[in-house]
Amino acid sequence: MYGLNNLGDYLQSGDQANLKVFLNQVDWLGTHAVIREDGVVVWPHDFDHQESAVRLKAPWLSANAQRFVISALVRGWRITRRPRLLELLERTLRSTQKRGIIAVFQRRTARRYILHSN
Repeated sequence: MYGLNNLGDYLQSGDQANLKVFLNQVDWLGTHAVIREDGVVVWPHDFDHQESAVRLKAPWLSANAQRFVISALVRGWRITRRPRLLELLERTLRSTQKRGIIAVFQRRTARRYILHSN
């Protein structure tokens, strides 16, 4: 979100410093992408997290985090047209296509998780 906020600031102000921060964040995403055995690219969380009765053990994946990554990669590609960003996007989107996202319903509240499969 930090990167996306800086992109928004750049688009409003034209301040190149904000654009640089955003592109640095996009570069970080490229450097820290994890390529699974099935070719899908993900960004796992490296900490444990308690969500109601569910204990998520590191490494775990978040559909919420993945959507911010996808958003940043799309915008980064639109600005730079870097082929690597398009490749990451295509491989990231695969995470939502094959048994990736499940919904856990608790008291009419839907929570979505992407399951980590090793």
